[in-house]
Amino acid sequence: MEIWKSSRWPARHAVRRALVFNPYLPPEVGAKIVPLLNSTDLAELASDSSVPPSLREQATRLLTQGPIGG
Repeated sequence: MEIWKSSRWPARHAVRRALVFNPYLPPEVGAKIVPLLNSTDLAELASDSSVPPSLREQATRLLTQGPIGG
């Protein structure tokens, strides 16, 4: 949680990815990170059974919707 609250670390892709794939991250925090991931990460997240189902579903929705406005 402290890493996510920091102004420095969440800007780094590797940190966002590590946080969202952490099964102990609260889902409400993960839900804020998922839209910041790239399509490769979203696809991996959508099939990762170690993360909460709500995050997998969110990743799947984002993958099927495609880019905003597209």
